[in-house]
Amino acid sequence: MTYEHGFYSLRDLVRLTTLHRSTIWRMIGRREFPAGIWISQGRKGWLKWKVHRWFLRKLASAAERRHFWRIVMNIDRRGSR
Repeated sequence: MTYEHGFYSLRDLVRLTTLHRSTIWRMIGRREFPAGIWISQGRKGWLKWKVHRWFLRKLASAAERRHFWRIVMNIDRRGSR
């Protein structure tokens, strides 16, 4: 896996995630989203590789839940026959 170097701005994050700015800040406060770092005075940036890792973890978590429910539903169908 290769990591992309650089930073995302908050505007970039809103566009990429489709989350509202306040939702992103709330998730950061709950440690559910990577925190940004100060890249200059008054300017915060989010490391691209950390945001990409967050996306991959969210996708993996969603896939695990779908797989879990698929198994549960198959067991339920077999048991009700």
